[in-house]
This record gives sequence, C-alpha cells and structure tokens, in this order.
Amino acid sequence: MGAAECAVYIQANLNLIKENQRIIDEVKGRFDALGALLFFTTKHRKMRTQTTEGFEVTFALDNLSWFILSYSLKERLEKAGNPIVLNVCGTGMNGDVNGGVSGAGYSTPYRPYSTQTVSSIESLIYTLFFFCKHRFSRTSYATK
Repeated sequence: MGAAECAVYIQANLNLIKENQRIIDEVKGRFDALGALLFFTTKHRKMRTQTTEGFEVTFALDNLSWFILSYSLKERLEKAGNPIVLNVCGTGMNGDVNGGVSGAGYSTPYRPYSTQTVSSIESLIYTLFFFCKHRFSRTSYATK
C-alpha cells in the first residue's frame, strides 16, 4: 500500500470551530477507523487577532482545534491497530509568561512570545489531561 492509500490531507481553517466540525463530519463519513491524527498547525502573530467566532487565534489554532478533533475522533482512532495523536502545534517553547497573558483570552497588551509560550504550556496541560483520561485506551498521544 502506498502513501496515497494511507494518508489523507483535508484542508480547513482550523481557527474556526465550524471548520473543525466539518472535518469531523467528513472523516466520520469516509472512514471507519483512523490510524493517526497529526497536528502541525501554528502561526506566530505580531498582533492580537480574534477569530470570527470570538477566540484568540493562537488559542483556537494551537489548542482548541486539536482538542476538539482528538476527542471527537477518539472512537475512530480506537478502531485502528496502533492509533496515535501527534501534536506539534506550538509546543516546546519556554519563557516568561508575565505581563499581558491571561488564560485563553490572551489579554492586552499583546505580547507575541508570551502568548505563544502560554499556548505551549496549555498544549502540554491538555496532553497530560488526554493521557490521564485515556490512559487505558489504545490511542497513544505524542507531542513535540
């Protein structure tokens, strides 16, 4: 079996919950099992940007999208041989988060590096949550 039969790329604006839902519906409509869910989304911004749905873009893209997709597609993942969720969305950063960062809202004044650092920390927290909640499941979870 070649790569074309093993992998599918579905384009979407993962900043938006409605686009995440479209992906979920498409995957569930096309596949009974899902061997891997890979997240490589991130975009560094110099200015605070909000989605049309009201979320700060860094949070929506780096955290909310994979959270929605991984939980919504968990049933399909569990049907595969060795399922995995791989997340490299903005992870691996460290730094000072003081000043201008306040939870998922990433308040003003906007500080790009602090915002990305908080997003990275949140991603790791969600990773731990996913692992703890599903530690006895078949699905593995890996993050950069």
